[in-house]
Formats: sequence, C-alpha cells, structure tokens
Amino acid sequence: MTTIAAVEHDLSLRIPSLISLWRGTKNTGNLTSRELKAAGDALFSLQRGLTGDRTLAGADYMEDNGLLGAYLLYYWPVSYMQTALAASTCQFFCTLHSRKTIRILDIGSGPGPASCAVMDLLQRKYSDGISFEFTLADASGKALSLAEKLLKQKTSSEKTVKVFTHEVDLEHSLHFLQEKDTYDIIIVSHALNELWRGDRDCIAKRYAMLEKVAERLSAEGFLFLLEPALLETSRSLMAVRDLLVSHGFSIYAPCLSDGLCPALSAGPNHTCHAEIPWTPPEPVSSLAKTAGLDRNSVKMSFIAAGKKPQNNDASAEEKRSGRTVTARVVSDAMLNKSGRIRYLLCNGHTRFAFSAKKGDTDAQSAGFFALRRYDVIEIISPEIRGEGENTAYGFGPDTKLTVVSRI
Repeated sequence: MTTIAAVEHDLSLRIPSLISLWRGTKNTGNLTSRELKAAGDALFSLQRGLTGDRTLAGADYMEDNGLLGAYLLYYWPVSYMQTALAASTCQFFCTLHSRKTIRILDIGSGPGPASCAVMDLLQRKYSDGISFEFTLADASGKALSLAEKLLKQKTSSEKTVKVFTHEVDLEHSLHFLQEKDTYDIIIVSHALNELWRGDRDCIAKRYAMLEKVAERLSAEGFLFLLEPALLETSRSLMAVRDLLVSHGFSIYAPCLSDGLCPALSAGPNHTCHAEIPWTPPEPVSSLAKTAGLDRNSVKMSFIAAGKKPQNNDASAEEKRSGRTVTARVVSDAMLNKSGRIRYLLCNGHTRFAFSAKKGDTDAQSAGFFALRRYDVIEIISPEIRGEGENTAYGFGPDTKLTVVSRI
C-alpha cells in the first residue's frame, strides 16, 4: 500500500474504539443524526478555541466531557494522520529495529493520538515481535486514561505494551523524569504552542524544557515535535528549532540542512508546513460538515532533531558545476503579475522562487504544475532569472524536473 493508504488503514482500525470510548458503551456503529449534532456543536466550540480566537489553547479543555468527546471524534484522527505522515518522512524511525523494546516519552500526550500513530507505524515496519514502553505526561487525568486504553487495545499482553502515566503541570514540573530513564523517541505533539502562552520569553522556556527532556534521550534517540499549521504556531516552532540548532542539535527532518531557518528572516508572513490531500473517514467527514470546517487535507509543521550529527548539507547545496538544484517546495502554486506560475523553494539555506510560464507544455509534462508543499525536488539546468541575493529559477527548454520524495 502507498504511505497514505497504509496510514488510513491503520486509522480505520482505531475509529471504532474512539466511537466506543466517546459513547461509553461497546457500541461502535455510525453516529446518529442526534449524536452528530451534539458532537458537531462541541467541535465548533473546540475549533474556535484552538484555531480561531485560541482561548482554549493551554486551557484544561480535556477535562470537559463535551470538548474531550469532540476531540476524540475529530481532532484525534486528524492528529493521528499528521503524526503518522510526518513520521513516515523521517529516516530515524527506521533505525530502531535492533531494539527489542522501544521506549517513548510523550509530553502533553492528551488521549494519545501521536503515540498511537508512532506505535502503529513502527509495528507495520517491524512485525517481528517488537514491544513498547510509553511514558505519557499531561495535565488531564481523563485524557491520560483514554490514551492508556487506546495504546493497549491492540495487544493482549502487557509485555507487548507498557504504559506509565503522569498527571502533571508541564509549565511547572518535570518531576516524573528519572535520571536512570532513557527514551528512543520523545514526542511533543500539539503541545509546545500551548505552553507559556502570552509570556514574552515563551520560546526560550519551550526550548529550555526540550533541552531538559532531551537529556533523557538514548544514544540514537531523537525529539519529534509537531504543531498545527497556523502561522503563529508554525513560526514559533521554527524559532524553537533555531534555538535547538544554535545549541548543537541536528535537524533530521524535514530540513535539508542544519542552518538557521530562512523562513523566519524572509518576513512575518512566511511559514513552513506540509499539506497532503486527504478524504477523511467517518465520523470526521460528517463532523467537519456539521461544524462548517474544511478538512480536505492534512496540514502540519514538524521537526525531528537530535544530538547525532547529520551529513545533510551536501545534498542541500546547489551543485553549480552541473547546474542542479535540490530543494523542498514550501508554498502553494502562485500566479505572478507576468503570468507565470511560481513556487517558493527552500534548500536549507535560503528561499527562492521557481517558476514556469502558465500553460508551458514541457513544464506540464515534467509535473511542474502538480507540485505540492513539502515535495523534495531536483532541478537540472534551470533558467537563471534572479540576480545577486535575489536568486530565482525558471523552467527553461533544457530544464529537467524530478520529484525526489513526496509525503
């Protein structure tokens, strides 16, 4: 199966349990019209509080039964997809096969969508009896209880999946971290942006927390950070990323180098996030319609980082001798004033435009107009259209285009 098909299959096995937990019964059937109305109303309030006015960001919304239910039926599957698709791009998830037990720390776990996604991904890659040990930390005891149930639902043996939960205020205490404990993956999904909100030094505090928990990484371990694809949350994650780089961390994904993020210096409206087309399953699809939400794609910003050095600068640099450019697409297609379609690309050091004349048949055949965010592409013999620091490239008569990787 393709990556997204495999992830969708894994999610489909989780949906019945989410519905059952929401109802508090063993009934896993489709939602009734009355249930859709109730869950949709709660979802509308939750969406406004998380991505609209953001009044619920950092609040104890997981302790509210209605909001927690809306999260389970809508945001849980979305977060699962975001995590699984982002993790599928990180080669370090493929280096853990030698471990009999993979130890995972999930900071701000909520009801466990990120941990479940990572476990399902690794079980699909390594079906040879691998076991897991999860340590979950969150402010909501209700969410932690649900996460433990969901993580253990696919196994009949406690030896296969062990779960330790800690109800804790992450802004004030990391007391659950034991000096003897080490973790192969430390996940912080949709949680960083909710910590120290409103503090002028929130970025420094978020980095300090990550630095502290990173002391518990195993020799091959790494941080896996994921945030919503909102302008504010994405740029805040990039600012934390730059502090990680400045303090000796290497970026394993999605960046093509360990340099400082060029999006931050490009201007306040520049961001960096992936977007993958998606046809959501039930009940996500019906709930989106009920709440008036657009859910035709999966969007997220993410970073995998660790202390092990990466030799990734060479592949990101422009190979001037062969006039080859390797870069990641970091924008949607845009029409400029001269009638050209252009994308913004990032090679890990700078952002620059790559354009083609609208309707160019060669560009069409090469797949230029079908490019999407986070594609890694290789361009051979592009036209040079910019000058000096304003480097830009065009699709010319001799240009060759290859999509190296796509989520």
